[in-house]
Amino acid sequence: DITTEAISALALASNLEVGLKALKVNPFTGWGIGGHPFAFDTYAPPWTAKYSLLLGLCKQDSGSLGIRLISETGLIGFFLFLLFLYEVIRRALFALKEAEPSSSASIPLCIGVLISTIGVITRVLSRYGSYYSLVFWVSLGLTSSIPKVLGSCSCQGELEIAGE
Repeated sequence: DITTEAISALALASNLEVGLKALKVNPFTGWGIGGHPFAFDTYAPPWTAKYSLLLGLCKQDSGSLGIRLISETGLIGFFLFLLFLYEVIRRALFALKEAEPSSSASIPLCIGVLISTIGVITRVLSRYGSYYSLVFWVSLGLTSSIPKVLGSCSCQGELEIAGE
């Protein structure tokens, strides 16, 4: 019988192989959102057939969001997603750097949110294969609000005009 840790490692290894093979076939656009199960059916390593639990698990969960993005959206989607994450973090860092002394009570909280979000992003991209991780999206939402919380939103003027 196979242990939980072993099945998790096997799932990640098999999905990595599937993702790399899918990348060779569809390097720029991937299989499309929701296409990873089809890629797994097509490119699954032969040794996965020995583990029925692994087959079901790998079709539903690619082992990491990074692998899933590469498989389903190709290099274009993967790099656009990374660019989006980079921009959210960059804006939060800029807001922390430019924070006014009056917001000093919020700064430690914002730093904690940012550090936590970086950890969550790392975990999700490397070991959690779902687009629907609530912790991921809530963390990202909190981090994206840091510029507004600290009062250094670069788009503040645009918001005031839109509110008129």
